[in-house]
Amino acid sequence: MVSIKKLLLQNMLLITFISFAALYLLWIQNEYTAFKEDSAAIKDKFVEKEKERLKSEVQNVLEYVRYMRHQTEKRLRMSIQDRVDEACAVAMNIHAENKDIKSGDEIKKMIKDALRPIRFSRGRGYYFAFNMDGIEQLFADRPEMEGKNMLEVRGARGEFVVPDMIALLKAEGKGFYSYTWSKPGETSPEHMKIAYVKYFEPYGWGIGTGEYVEDVEKEIQEEVLERIATLRFEKEGYFFGSVYGGRPLFTNGKITKGTKTVWDLTDPRGTKIIQEQNKAAKAPEGGFVSYFWEKLDSETLSPKLSYVASIPEWEWIIGAGVYLDTADENILLKEKDLYKEFLRQAGLYFMVMAVMSFLVFLWTRYQAHKIRSGIRLFSNFFETASLKETAIDPGYLQFEEFKDIAVFANQMIQKRTEALQDLEKSEKKYSAITNSAQDAIFCKDGNRRYTFVNPAMAAFFHCSREDLIGKTPEQVFDPVNAVIINEVDDRTFSGERVSEIRSLLINGKEFTFHTIQVPLDIVDGKVASISGIVRDMTAQRDIEKERIRAEQRSVEQEKHALVGRIAGKISHDFNNILGVIMGHSELALMTCKEEETKKSLELIHGQTLRGRNLTRNLIAFARDQEPRQEYIRINEKIELVVNLMKKEMEGIALVKEFGVNLPDILADPGMMEHAMVNLFQNAAHALGTRAHPRIALRTYISGDQVCFEMEDNGCGIPKEHLDVIFDPSFTLKGRRDTAGSYGKDIKGTGYGLSNVKKYIDQHRGSIRVRSEFGTGTCFTVCLPVIEKNLTEDEKENIRKSGPQTGKHILIVEDEPAIFDVQRRVLTEDPCCHTVDIAQNGRTALDLLDRNHYDLVSLDYMLPGNITGMDIYRHLRETNQGLPILFISGNIEFLESVKELKSNDARLDHLSKPCRNQEYIERINGLLERAGQS
Repeated sequence: MVSIKKLLLQNMLLITFISFAALYLLWIQNEYTAFKEDSAAIKDKFVEKEKERLKSEVQNVLEYVRYMRHQTEKRLRMSIQDRVDEACAVAMNIHAENKDIKSGDEIKKMIKDALRPIRFSRGRGYYFAFNMDGIEQLFADRPEMEGKNMLEVRGARGEFVVPDMIALLKAEGKGFYSYTWSKPGETSPEHMKIAYVKYFEPYGWGIGTGEYVEDVEKEIQEEVLERIATLRFEKEGYFFGSVYGGRPLFTNGKITKGTKTVWDLTDPRGTKIIQEQNKAAKAPEGGFVSYFWEKLDSETLSPKLSYVASIPEWEWIIGAGVYLDTADENILLKEKDLYKEFLRQAGLYFMVMAVMSFLVFLWTRYQAHKIRSGIRLFSNFFETASLKETAIDPGYLQFEEFKDIAVFANQMIQKRTEALQDLEKSEKKYSAITNSAQDAIFCKDGNRRYTFVNPAMAAFFHCSREDLIGKTPEQVFDPVNAVIINEVDDRTFSGERVSEIRSLLINGKEFTFHTIQVPLDIVDGKVASISGIVRDMTAQRDIEKERIRAEQRSVEQEKHALVGRIAGKISHDFNNILGVIMGHSELALMTCKEEETKKSLELIHGQTLRGRNLTRNLIAFARDQEPRQEYIRINEKIELVVNLMKKEMEGIALVKEFGVNLPDILADPGMMEHAMVNLFQNAAHALGTRAHPRIALRTYISGDQVCFEMEDNGCGIPKEHLDVIFDPSFTLKGRRDTAGSYGKDIKGTGYGLSNVKKYIDQHRGSIRVRSEFGTGTCFTVCLPVIEKNLTEDEKENIRKSGPQTGKHILIVEDEPAIFDVQRRVLTEDPCCHTVDIAQNGRTALDLLDRNHYDLVSLDYMLPGNITGMDIYRHLRETNQGLPILFISGNIEFLESVKELKSNDARLDHLSKPCRNQEYIERINGLLERAGQS
């Protein structure tokens, strides 16, 4: 019997290999010699090019450093001028607000108290003030100098500092002055300082501040280091720097200033790297240094070339380096080109060898024909076997190997037919059971892979059964749930029958399942596979929870409604009583001279103030008042409240981190002030026992919301109370202060935070609290941004939805901030409607009688005795088809409008505040429905 392997491989491959190997040998030798010569030339050119590149990159950095060094005095002057302008503005504001109600000495004290604690320029900067007689009025850094005559005080070089500044103010009214002065804590006064002073006319003061040149220069050096340390060029290029004498500055993106000296840093071949760089850098144009060093990702020594240059004024050395073995990469590329040339030459040599190969081809052709016949027979056999049972006759095959394959193939087909018959019977029985089951059924193998899932389980995951087969719990569930599933599987694979009810969080939703798992196959005493049934009990759980929540809500609503009715009834009369007590106690205090009686009267007056705040919060809690909206700036509103609460904030450090260019928010100014006052009062109360009280105020933009944060380092809120702090009447102060967290005289009403939550909800905002008992509390308030114009994205979305255009619309709204935006978005592209405005009910009725409108945008609360509901009833008496869009946040109306909408298809509603795109979409929807009828 002839072997296919001997016929095709032994002779043909041996002849072909020997022929090509002999011809290639000589040509490869010649090409390799030429390649070596080209490699040397490439490396020389690479070194020259890298020198030019290193020098250019380092010079660019040096230019930046020199530019920043020359900015020192300019930046200093701008900084101190801005600070003095701010101080004068603060002083002028205090003077303007108090000049008619307080004495000059009181106002001067207020100004000095306001400016004295202010520090800037990293705590170095402070304010000073003197009058034109040279008497020091304010010296924040040395309070002991206040009130002293400074005319004889001289700088380190003998200059009369204060007289020179007075002369400057009399001549110019403001200006810069340079002198030498000592630093706090230093005996040597040889420090150049530049000051800026400005004349404050109300009291004839010169207000100023100063800054040491060397401090600003140090800041600029730090800024320069932060910038150039992160610079990169090309793939591996980075910069490094040091100071004369070997002290490090930065390297490879990291600032190393202050670490130990690297003066003696030596490469493995003995080169003193830093010392050589110091020598080269002090040359007028810098210089190059060559040495060997290890790359970051390798322990092999590589030749490296560095270019260094110096900044003599700062004694800095800046440099950059490159590994010269990069040239080897270019040589490697040339080697690849040479390889391509080898391939091209192979084609030529193949033509030469074609004659030799043709002889082999003629001999193998006959044998290939025999093999092809056998392969064709097998091909036809397997094609038929895939559809039905068949067999192959080995007598038609000439080769021994093919006959053996034919015998194995016939046996395989016979066994497959028997297995398919058994499997079909089992599958029918198994499928009938599992496919009809409402519960999820599954099987897993020893590797935790799903080998079977029924339709109910696939439907739960919203996928096909094939999508789950072969996957593990880690591939189906999130990491947390996968751990839980694997724990249950571990118990089942250990031989335990598991039956348990457990809740899982899947795609943000909580599900409750009853799972039963049992071992399925046991091989050699070990569980090889398991099976399980899972029943979804989420609906039953939700029904029970909803029943409990409904009962709780009913009880809470009854309680709050009762509190609200009582508060509304008693607050007015109680305020009158408090007003009489407060007025008479103030009159008595004005004439009282006995200390004991005076203390009693002050106690009475203080308690009436607390009572007034209590009734104010009770009224706000009881009254469902719709916000009056206008565009306000959150930063200005916070500053206003801080100024109003100066007395409560005494002794508390305020840290302000206000965002710049924040958009305006559409809100009720009074509600926002009341909310902020309550938050400030709570923070001040929480800080009452702290040695170093501090409040941090932050504003920023988050997505389409403006956020305000107030964080204190006070007593904090116990974790168990965080869920109920916004409940009416809840407080931790006074008698409920069991931990002694608040001062003894601090009392709580329990309605402050409840009102804050109510105000924020009415503005469709959110409030969050983060607190740790004993450490502090942070409240975060976020309010939606209502733009005054449609954005380009909103316009594009409206255009895609096919907007209604060219309609005549009446806007009934009394708040200019709202109707101005509504008119703008309706009249401009892409809506292009004609719009009339009515600011009260009477004007609206007059316009409706005189004009035809396609739609009315209607506010529920209007000034006068005609409400939005009166206008709606008037319209429906005369016109049943006119579309009407109510815009209101009134709580009473929100309940009644549900019934109106169910009976009126041409009516829709939006709560205040609403976004412009939502407003347009509701109008388009109403106009579209009106056009279809």
